[in-house]
Amino acid sequence: MKTQPIAIATLMVLFLTSLTGRAELKPGETESFRWGGDLRIRATQIHRNTFSPDGVIPAGSDVQWLRFRERLWLSYDFSQDLRFDLRLAHRWHYVNSHFLDPKNQDTVTWKFPDEVIFDQLKLTWEQVADLPLTLTLGRQDVILGNGMIVLEGTAYDQGRGIYFDGVRATWMEGDDKLDLFGFYSRQTDDFWVINDRNRILRRGDTLLAGIYWTHSFDQSFNTDLYYMFNDIQDDLVIGDDVRLHIFGGRLFGQPHDLLDYSAELAGQRGSLRQSDRDMRGYMADLRLDYRLPGELPLQPRMKAQYTFMRGDDRERATYTGWHPVAAEYPIWREELMPIATRGNWTNLNQYRVEGILQLHDQVTLTGAWAYLRADTTAGYTDPFGGQRGRTMGQLYSGFVDFTPAANWAIRLEAAALRPGDYYADDTTAHWLRLETYFRF
Repeated sequence: MKTQPIAIATLMVLFLTSLTGRAELKPGETESFRWGGDLRIRATQIHRNTFSPDGVIPAGSDVQWLRFRERLWLSYDFSQDLRFDLRLAHRWHYVNSHFLDPKNQDTVTWKFPDEVIFDQLKLTWEQVADLPLTLTLGRQDVILGNGMIVLEGTAYDQGRGIYFDGVRATWMEGDDKLDLFGFYSRQTDDFWVINDRNRILRRGDTLLAGIYWTHSFDQSFNTDLYYMFNDIQDDLVIGDDVRLHIFGGRLFGQPHDLLDYSAELAGQRGSLRQSDRDMRGYMADLRLDYRLPGELPLQPRMKAQYTFMRGDDRERATYTGWHPVAAEYPIWREELMPIATRGNWTNLNQYRVEGILQLHDQVTLTGAWAYLRADTTAGYTDPFGGQRGRTMGQLYSGFVDFTPAANWAIRLEAAALRPGDYYADDTTAHWLRLETYFRF
């Protein structure tokens, strides 16, 4: 087994350790101008059959890559209520083996130097006309609720950014928060790119617009209600133009100091325009977060979650699968399933539990187990002509988070997927990642 990327990342961790004394230094600031940056290094090893657990691509040697992301940002206040933010991002990696290209050619890798993009470019105007209204115009990150519908705007840039292009208006008054937004993002970024590589960022040219309302009754009971319209010229996943109306809501709160809960339900109605098919999808996400009482050692914490995404019954004229909208990312942190499905969350029942221990003020240990089951296998067959089962498998995960300093983090993450009868290949897949993040 090759371990070159892991070894290189380990050396980088040791190098950054030598900078810890300097890590407390802050960038130069004035009353209206601030700047800074960050560096993230990820060394990842993954078993090849995870790219296609159903056997389309034969299992083989491990795939390993070493990824670097550098970002530089600045912020300038024109006045107390008007602020300009800019952030540049550059991401590249080295792959020491790849099932499509063992020679590590440019066609499948992001070699240094890669393109430099504007990851953030926005103008924020608060207290517009002395009202509790904030306008944000330009390229910006947007996370709504638990991120089950809207979080990831650039799903295919491999962790470089999550931005959307457009405008967001936020009204906050009393117990209410109301977001109105409209974003239009191209499949590739042709906006002021340095050393443009024409990277594919999403399924296709995408319009996302909607309204998101949050009302807080008290600490124990809060509500989200939302409606969104999503139009995608999808030529990568479904291969059709998607038009969706998404509506849903979430109940959440903290009824006790030791307990948090969240319950979200969403539905979709729409059409695939070119094939003239209706779309009907549903999603549900239920969460409980319980902290054991008292001054117990290690501060134990337990989480339980059930997530349902309806699957497409291919024997029906209507497309019944859940469409992830803007949530094509590793929702549960490990990357085994997102790599296998390219983040296309659909046709899934997940029963998940997590245990968290605080080993030290700076060290947190998390263990997770999930049972995965397909919603439907109607119309699906395995590559050898047999009928699939519905058991996708069991997913085991572990995470160690270490924070040596306020602006430095190290994460060790691992997962194993033991496939069920949904997949033709029953080989257990493994994923391992070492990450270090340094902010200055």
